[in-house]
Amino acid sequence: MHTITTAAHDAGVALDNPFMLAIIVAAVGVTGSILALLGAFALVATGRDD
Repeated sequence: MHTITTAAHDAGVALDNPFMLAIIVAAVGVTGSILALLGAFALVATGRDD
């Protein structure tokens, strides 16, 4: 697990490296999309149970 200090350090390194920053942004976007899909699926599943 990343500590807050490590995360801050990684963020600093990423800001110095545009390529790494792009990868992080893409990873966050993909993660967000997956969470959104899971959230929508959960809403549909709970709606179906009612």
